Amino acid sequence: MKKPYPFQQEAIAQALKVPGFLVADECGLGKTLTAIEIAKLVRYAYPWRCLVICPPSLIAQWCDAIGEQTMGTEVTVVNRLPLDFQNLSGWFVMSVYDLSAIHVRSALSTVIFDVVIVDEAHRMKNRKTKTAEWIKHINVPRRIALTGTPMEKNPADLWSILNWLQPDVFPVYWGWVMANLEVTAGYFEKYKVGGPQDPVAFAKMLSPYMIRRTKEQVAPQLPEKIVIEQHVSMSPEQQELHDAIRTQTDIEAKVWDKTILIPNALAMLVRLQQIASDPHLLGFDAPSGKLQWLDDFLKDHPDEPTVIFTRFRDVAIHIAEKYSTDIVIGGRRKYNPDACKLLVGTIDAMGEGLNLQWANNAIFIDAHWSTIKMTQAMDRIHRIDIKEPKNIYLLWSCHEDLLVLKAINEKWTESELVYYFLNKVDEVP
Repeated sequence: MKKPYPFQQEAIAQALKVPGFLVADECGLGKTLTAIEIAKLVRYAYPWRCLVICPPSLIAQWCDAIGEQTMGTEVTVVNRLPLDFQNLSGWFVMSVYDLSAIHVRSALSTVIFDVVIVDEAHRMKNRKTKTAEWIKHINVPRRIALTGTPMEKNPADLWSILNWLQPDVFPVYWGWVMANLEVTAGYFEKYKVGGPQDPVAFAKMLSPYMIRRTKEQVAPQLPEKIVIEQHVSMSPEQQELHDAIRTQTDIEAKVWDKTILIPNALAMLVRLQQIASDPHLLGFDAPSGKLQWLDDFLKDHPDEPTVIFTRFRDVAIHIAEKYSTDIVIGGRRKYNPDACKLLVGTIDAMGEGLNLQWANNAIFIDAHWSTIKMTQAMDRIHRIDIKEPKNIYLLWSCHEDLLVLKAINEKWTESELVYYFLNKVDEVP
């Protein structure tokens, strides 16, 4: 059993003062352990029930963490089959997607849980989604939300989480937005929501219900994260294919029509990234410079534990089959952390919640333009308990790859990324 760090104990003490609390510490600071310790401290009577709702890829990790922190307590994994909660006590873990099963929702509505923990709670940011609606209908007096990325676009993303945690304090979305955030007339939408009207007052208003710390604040001694942007030349066949598609394809998009511009342009950007990663994805028989670089790297570093990220499911499957290694992709998880030396998966599937601190290197075959998704994925190996520096390789082969890396570093919006892509700007800021 791990003992909480002082900064985790601070979050635990603060969470016990209110019925609902958001732990929004930066990725890699042990939010799972913090939530388990909070739940343990509110275990007053039998029967006692704690429900954890998380992405599918994190179910096994939550079961392991609960077992470790509770000295081997049995965990019940909820699936789409009906479960009689009335006759059971203890810890329950379920996938957020299982909420879509009507039998599961019906069973959940028949019992009052003592504690509900929602991991990766930023998935609730859209208050109009079915997932947010179903979670808010679970009967529970004590609520804990966990996310390393509480705000993706603006502070309004927080409201749906806060409304679940403290519905009496945060009852109405637009009332809260108008009272606390900058709101102006929008061009593509009726209103455009910006930052806080008064940042100091906004932080003070949130402080009883959430806490967020960075690694620099609570773990300045943590070994560094070394990020290397590695250029990899495409093979001649790959380069020819990329150039042909880049120059001969007409993107049907008008600059003043955002609804057409962004989806079409981003789709073409993704296709060109696919060519730069592995032409076989699109049915072309051409060698990949990136996969050859990966082969050379693994031969030169045979004993270094390494994790490989990619945007594309087929690239992950291809690499896993080639090296006979474990894989984590949407809907499929083959991963034994105790025996793993090489792991491959998609950024979406592996970027949330997994503890990959056993790896010395993280290699990104390609990158996602979302700064939040990339930061989450990088922090899978850079966590509070590591003892040595970690190396992160960001591979790029073409102008589109480089644009995406700049979008990550400079936190571009999708519109900014599309502008530089459509205008074929070779010298980007």
